[in-house]
Amino acid sequence: MFPRKILPSKTQNKLSPRDIGVTWGYLARDEYNDRVTWYSQGDRFLRMRTKDDGSWINKMGGVTSYLSNNHLIPADDEIEKQIKQIKVGDFIKIEGYLSNIYFDVGTNGYYIWNSSTSRTDDGGGACEIIYVTKVSWLEEN
Repeated sequence: MFPRKILPSKTQNKLSPRDIGVTWGYLARDEYNDRVTWYSQGDRFLRMRTKDDGSWINKMGGVTSYLSNNHLIPADDEIEKQIKQIKVGDFIKIEGYLSNIYFDVGTNGYYIWNSSTSRTDDGGGACEIIYVTKVSWLEEN
């Protein structure tokens, strides 16, 4: 049996040049989203810091059911351009496929990078990996 390894970050960056955090439900409303600072430390994890005591988060049922960190793999150069145009606050629709990446390195084993398929997980491995075939900008509801 060959060793299984996590796909190296350099390869992840080539496949998926952009990550986006997506919120929906109560967390997408300005009254709540404005209370949060979203950030990443360059490690492909989505992090948040509340601008207040954060007690409202538990009253709303937490955040893990209302956000996702998405690693986007563009289907082609045009999709990659569109992905790079996504800005904070945009209302978007992403079409594509959840993907698991398998990268065979012969006798040295293989690398994997698996997508989450749950809406309530968090931490390492909770990100969605999406092969993006279409990006649409929507009007705010």
